[in-house]
Amino acid sequence: MNTEYFYYLLTIAQYRSISQAADALHLQRSYLSKVVQNIEQELDMTIFTRSPRGVLITQEGEYALKQLQQVLDILDEIKRHGQAQKDIIYTQYFDEITVMSPKKIRPRKRSAQYLPTFQKLFPNVLISMIDEDVENMIHAVEQLPLSVAFTLRTNSWDKLCPPIPDTMIYQPITNNPIVALASPNNALAQEYKTMSLASLAKQELVFMDFTVHKDGFLRHLLQPYGTLHIRYTVSSLALFYQLLHDNPYFSIGIYSPDANDDLLQIPLRDDIYIEQGILYHKDTMRNVVGEKFIELLLESYKK
Repeated sequence: MNTEYFYYLLTIAQYRSISQAADALHLQRSYLSKVVQNIEQELDMTIFTRSPRGVLITQEGEYALKQLQQVLDILDEIKRHGQAQKDIIYTQYFDEITVMSPKKIRPRKRSAQYLPTFQKLFPNVLISMIDEDVENMIHAVEQLPLSVAFTLRTNSWDKLCPPIPDTMIYQPITNNPIVALASPNNALAQEYKTMSLASLAKQELVFMDFTVHKDGFLRHLLQPYGTLHIRYTVSSLALFYQLLHDNPYFSIGIYSPDANDDLLQIPLRDDIYIEQGILYHKDTMRNVVGEKFIELLLESYKK
């Protein structure tokens, strides 16, 4: 039964009139009468009887309305409690929490949506955001007692998937495929609805600096297909975008449904996925600051 109907019944009881209650509730009288009829049938009782002066409340109706009022009071209390929990501001905490992300990851439109909420709850907690190599994430989290690391894992490269120590927790949050990247103005790229790694390896390529080393993951994916035609390897994200936008070059990256870089993302036919997750020490969840931060972060990715 819709709890809003409880309020309808209590309003009728207040006015002792279905017509006046309908006006107060901005409902049609016929609709309100039908609601009453359906509720009485469902409860198998008569709550109101009609009289020339309006409606009278039956003895069993008095009992039912008293119980319904208690239900609404309980629901209101639950709502007030929930709102009070949301309104708590933890001014007594002066910690610092560190958030680590892989270097040169593509920006996303929804990135860090959880940060303003966290800052409102913990106005005296400092948030430090730093770049870190994926390979160093575990060591970095071990060194910082209150930290959360965004990290990447894949079943296509063992080096990107070191064992997670028993002292840490890893929680996956997204699972996205590898894609080819190109400018929307790249005529050749526009011809591809999908691509294979073999086809991508034949194109003129631009790489970010995390693929400079021969054991870089993205370069590792293309190496089996022969000599690569690498035009540029850059360390500047802005320059990386400029080179792709201004030239008929290709690159390779992780698919992002909300990427903020205006690039074509061409699906690859090769079934290679990158899992993004968060890594944190178990002790972080024993700290109010860390526990709330992780809770808000995970909620933002569920939306």
